[in-house]
Order: sequence, then C-alpha cells, then structure tokens
Amino acid sequence: MSNLLNEAKDLSVYKKLINVLGDYTDRYPGTGVERLFRNAIDLGMKVMPSDKNAIAVLDSVLSNGSGPQRVQNLLNMRFADLPLVIKPTYKLGNRKEVAFWLSNEQIYDRVISLLNQSKSGGKGKWCDIDGKGVDIIDTNTNNGGK
Repeated sequence: MSNLLNEAKDLSVYKKLINVLGDYTDRYPGTGVERLFRNAIDLGMKVMPSDKNAIAVLDSVLSNGSGPQRVQNLLNMRFADLPLVIKPTYKLGNRKEVAFWLSNEQIYDRVISLLNQSKSGGKGKWCDIDGKGVDIIDTNTNNGGK
C-alpha cells in the first residue's frame, strides 16, 4: 500500500512540474525553459527521481511562490538554501551536513539536478562532497530526525 502512495505522490509532483514549466514556457518563450519542458514531456516519469526526499524537495519548490518564482527556484536554488524541514541533511559525526546529489558521476548542489535530463534513465542518489552515498535524516519524524 505504501508503494502505491509513493507512486501517487510522484505522479502529482510530475504533473506540477509539467504545469509549472508549461505555463512558464507559454508566458516567457525563448528562455530555455522550453527545453526542460520538452525533455520532461519526452521522458515522462523517467525524469523524476526515485528518492522520496528528492520528491519532497521538488514538491516544495514547485508548490511555493508564484509561477515565475517556482521556475527560478527550480533552476537556481541550492540544497543549502532550502527550508529546514526539507533540507537534505545527513549525520557526520556529531554534526549535520547538507547532502549533495550524485547523478551520472557528477556531484550537484542545485534542485534542478534532481531531475533526470538524460534518456538513459539513470537515477541519482544523495551523497557527501566526495560522492559517497549518505542516508538523509527524516526531519518529519516526531523525534526530531534522530
């Protein structure tokens, strides 16, 4: 049952992505966002990450602000600038660090990198600055993410 709920969430975020990018493309043609929009249409759900924390980040960015602000946040916002509730953090000793996104052997720190832009369908994962996989702390738990 939980898997069905995750798939429904993925689909709703994908629909938001298509609507936000499509609306922006109609309002502001020739900005390069049309390429992102066409790629999202062509790849379909393959453009979406499989990680639930990455989906939560995309959902938050695509849900907050006006239409143009949503696109600007999608393109330019860094993980470190995200609200604390959805900021991808992991434990490193006694402190918490902001995670990066590893995709196609490249390390990224922007929200746009969560979207798969290649036809190969490769999925990304959260990592540290060296590219080693990390487990994201769930800040939505009652114990404060511990």
